[in-house]
Amino acid sequence: RHFEQVRSFFLEAMGLGRRSGPPVRIVVFRSDKDFAPYAPNEFAAAFYLGTDERDYIIMKSASSEHFPIAVHEYTHLLVKHSGVRVPVWFNEGLAELYSNLKQTGDKVEVGDLIMPHFVLLRQSKWIDLQTLLAAGHDSPLYNEKSHAGLFYAECWALVHMLYLGKDYRPHLSALLDGIKSGADMNDTFRKAYSKTVEQVQADLQAYMRSSSFNASIFH
Repeated sequence: RHFEQVRSFFLEAMGLGRRSGPPVRIVVFRSDKDFAPYAPNEFAAAFYLGTDERDYIIMKSASSEHFPIAVHEYTHLLVKHSGVRVPVWFNEGLAELYSNLKQTGDKVEVGDLIMPHFVLLRQSKWIDLQTLLAAGHDSPLYNEKSHAGLFYAECWALVHMLYLGKDYRPHLSALLDGIKSGADMNDTFRKAYSKTVEQVQADLQAYMRSSSFNASIFH
């Protein structure tokens, strides 16, 4: 029921339309030991696998604590099917932004704080934004447990600000145009916001020190 609600949200509220083909198959393992041989890295609790015949989300267990991780992977699936090649930071940040969407009555809220990310960013020395933007799928920032926590947290914070920050949200379409075109992010930030990457990083750190945050409400 939870995943059908998530799917309905993306199809209807986000205006994605109904994609042809078989529905996503969710594979759940009964123990960490059974899951371990298939895990893509040492810290994954779920992952997305796309084949020519079907899309899969593979989960370590059916515990509700792993639901946000599965929604994260479902977002990756939707990005893949959009046909747009996006940088790693955006793909992971967007997936984290939607991962903890919550339903209240007939509305869905997107943008609630992910407290472990929020606390980690308050307590840690940040990754330089130029380094974050340049990270690829083979980067240690993305693949090693000792770095990945901060990488995911900072990607989430950046996308949260770009999508929901009052000074950044009005320029979202310009940012997305730059990402879709594959333009250099330095040029994209300059064109969309008239700011350098260093200025965006300063804004981001100030944003995470805020006492209030915006969310999006969908009917």
